[in-house]
Amino acid sequence: MVQWLETKPGATLTKNMSSQARKKWMDDNKRLLAESRAIFDREASLLKNLQRGEDEITKGVIDAAGLESMAVLERHLDEHRFKIRQNWRELSDWLDRYCDQGWI
Repeated sequence: MVQWLETKPGATLTKNMSSQARKKWMDDNKRLLAESRAIFDREASLLKNLQRGEDEITKGVIDAAGLESMAVLERHLDEHRFKIRQNWRELSDWLDRYCDQGWI
């Protein structure tokens, strides 16, 4: 009873909001990490295809169409690297906010 009287009316609301904010942060963090993992997997696949193309170039097997497809792969690789940097910046911002709110 004494503890109930000592609690401020807004404290429970603040605690719930804090809990909701933490849950949202964790959900966003999980989403970004999953997205980053998928991007890394795709990047590994692109690198493997590029390596195979470079091997074909050294063997003299590849033609002009093959060179064009390698250029497309390189462009996709650049796009994925941009997405990775973007995700990591967003994760860093989330972590900064998490630390600023004193949850750590």
